[in-house]
This record gives sequence, C-alpha cells and structure tokens, in this order.
Amino acid sequence: MSFAHVSALSVGNSDLLKRVYFASCVAFDRVYIHGGCLESVGKLPQPLPDVLLFDAETLSVGRIEAKTAAPKLCKHKMVSIGHRLLVVGGWDGYKRS
Repeated sequence: MSFAHVSALSVGNSDLLKRVYFASCVAFDRVYIHGGCLESVGKLPQPLPDVLLFDAETLSVGRIEAKTAAPKLCKHKMVSIGHRLLVVGGWDGYKRS
C-alpha cells in the first residue's frame, strides 16, 4: 500500500479514533491505525477500511489516502517491517482471513 497524502485534524476534535478492534503499530515516531469497527455490539461488526496516522509531536490524527484500497478488517494485527505495514488475519465482515 502506498500513501498519497494525509489530511490531519486535532485529536480533541476528531471522531476518527472512536473505534474498537483496530490494529496499530509504531513506525518512524508515528502510530499507524488500520480498520476496526465503530461499535462492539451486534453479532457481525462492520469493519472499516481506513488507515489513520497519529503524530504524537503535533497531537494530530488524519486519514491516509492510499493509492490502493486498504482491506476492510477488524480483530487483526499489524506490524511495521522497514517501510511497509504488514496486516495479518482478522474479520472482513463475512469470514476470518
């Protein structure tokens, strides 16, 4: 996944971080957050496809606009390897991957 740009908001004014079952990792002094769900109730949570970037230095969070679509996932793991983010496992709304 390659990233086009980030539009940032102040953390205090952002609903972007209101999610459960997301994956996150730290790379280059920033926290990358992928997917998750808006709520944890219900039998089948609807996963989100977005990738967020939290910058602790500026206390801002933004949605990363990717050149390729990120998968809709929740309950998964993500790690940083070099300059890439690796997403493993999770629920796509229909089945485990």
